[in-house]
Amino acid sequence: MNHWSVSFESEYQQINRDYALSQPIRNVYFGLILGKSTRITTSVYYEFTSDENVADRPSAEEIETQRHFFGMGATYRPNFKNTFTLFAGERRGGPACTSGICYEVLDFRGAEIRWTIKF
Repeated sequence: MNHWSVSFESEYQQINRDYALSQPIRNVYFGLILGKSTRITTSVYYEFTSDENVADRPSAEEIETQRHFFGMGATYRPNFKNTFTLFAGERRGGPACTSGICYEVLDFRGAEIRWTIKF
C-alpha cells in the first residue's frame, strides 16, 4: 500500500491548585505526524508548561517558571512483530498509562533507539 497520512494533534490544559496562591498552570502540546502506510511514521513535537514543579531544574541557579520541550521521532514497522523507534530531543517525564497499566516515565534529553518485539 502506498497511502500517506498527515495528522495534527493539540492539547491545552489549565489547572488551578487550591493549596497554592499562584497563577493557574498551563500545559500546551502540539504534534505533527506524517505517515506512509502503516510502516513508516515521522513526527515533530512541542510541549510547554508553566508548572514550576516540572519547569524548575535542580541544576539551574535561578527558579524557572516555564519550560519548553522539543522533539522529533521516526517509527519503522517492517512486520507485525517488530517496531523500531528513533527519538531525538527532550521529553517531559510523568505518569503514563496504557490499557489500565500505569508507569512512571523519566525526563529524557538526547537521542534513543528502541526495538520493540511482540511474541
